[in-house]
Amino acid sequence: VTLTWRDVPFNETGFEVYRGESVSGEFVLLNPNPRNANTTSYQDATAGNGKTYFYKLRAVNANGSSPETSLAQVSIPNIAP
Repeated sequence: VTLTWRDVPFNETGFEVYRGESVSGEFVLLNPNPRNANTTSYQDATAGNGKTYFYKLRAVNANGSSPETSLAQVSIPNIAP
């Protein structure tokens, strides 16, 4: 799964990317201690076939973090091996 976004903040040190399996479920940080400033994408290589995921992200810097984005839903088809 490739996620993309607009790089709006001007002073971020990175973007934290979170993934959950339900809208209200637990979200897991996929990239702890991000150093991906000025990027506009993230590749989730651990997403599994036949699953639906919900993603959100936020910009971070030494002073804290931005509010989280709205959720993005991604459904991956179940592909035969």
